[in-house]
This record gives sequence, structure tokens and C-alpha cells, in this order.
Amino acid sequence: MPASTRTAKKPARPGHRGFRLQVEPADEGTFGLRLHETNGRPDHARPVAHLPAARYSRVSDAVVAALSASGKQPRVLAPTRKQPIDLNEMAGVRLALALNVVHGITKPGRTRALLDGVARLADEECLYWYAATCAGSPTDQRRTKALRIYLAAE
Repeated sequence: MPASTRTAKKPARPGHRGFRLQVEPADEGTFGLRLHETNGRPDHARPVAHLPAARYSRVSDAVVAALSASGKQPRVLAPTRKQPIDLNEMAGVRLALALNVVHGITKPGRTRALLDGVARLADEECLYWYAATCAGSPTDQRRTKALRIYLAAE
């Protein structure tokens, strides 16, 4: 097989969980983000988190960490970006947890404590809490509150 065909990007395996980060342009060069879970096919994407443009600065460290863990440079984020950014599974899980746990939190100190708590979680704990809080069931709100208490006692 020629070297040029071996270097072509392979499509994700069907059934392989991954994440896509979509940039949403906002006013004056700012942007928000939407995170989707996918099984490797573009037609099977489920939204798991949303970050409004006004809140990006508070969680930018978590976004940059997810990009770095997926082998991407932070400069790939721009208000003009049209294509989604693929993230690996653990980076996407950790980012989804971070975005969901700080959703609705207005105190910057509390936000920072929660984000630091998510960063300290082991991969297995992240997967457990992701399944518990990002599954889309009516009890997710109570479970998210439990995660907040676990990460940064109130």
C-alpha cells in the first residue's frame, strides 16, 4: 500500500464512542460551545452539554485541557470555525462533566472549585459520574447536585 494512502484519516469505528465540540459564534468575536456524544457516525450524535459564550472564560481551562488531551491545539477554537472538533472519549467525558457541573453556578470561586474537582477525578470516577449525570433522565439534576457536593462541599 502506498504511503500516501496509509496517512489518510480513517473514519471512526462504528460503535466507538467519541465526542464532537461544535463552535457557536456569538457577538463581537466571542463563541459558545456545544458538546455532542457520538458513536462514530455523524448521524448518531447526542447533545450532552452546552456552554454559552458569556460563560466561556470561566471554563476555558477545562476546554483547553480537553483539546490537549485529544492532541489538538487550543488555537483550533475560533468564532469562524464551521467544522466540529473531534475529542477522544475520556477528554469528552471529562469536559461534559465539567460543563454540566458548573451549569447555573454564578460564583466564580465555586466554579473554580468544581472544575478543579473534576480535574482531580480518576478516569473511572469520571465515567461513573458521566453515566449518572449526563444520561438525560429526570433524576440527573439530583445526581448533578450530589456530584457538586462530592467535588466541593457546600
